[in-house]
Amino acid sequence: MTPEWAQAALDACLEHLPVSRVTESQSVQVLDAWVEDSVAFCVVYRYPYFDGVLGIRRTFDTDMYGEVPSDPVAFGCDVADFDIGEPLGSVAEHLRVDGAGVHWWGDLGPQLPSR
Repeated sequence: MTPEWAQAALDACLEHLPVSRVTESQSVQVLDAWVEDSVAFCVVYRYPYFDGVLGIRRTFDTDMYGEVPSDPVAFGCDVADFDIGEPLGSVAEHLRVDGAGVHWWGDLGPQLPSR
């Protein structure tokens, strides 16, 4: 993906969170967000049903259907609705906490994301 595609996906995610009516997306408080090169974006946020700060990293290699995403806006909206806006469920058992106390999940490598 290009840097422009990555930024468009992140922008769509952030713009969709407060207006979505599909999940709890509108209840999320975004604290920080950034694009990692052209491969991923990260969002640090508070979710109303989690006591602490969460961080998600989503790569662009496949979408929620296992396909290579072609539309950055659809990709960003899907992350807003079906990742950030959903309860953690069993994901909560696999969170990784960084030095700042952010509980990370998503497409993580050996090192946790940092701004």
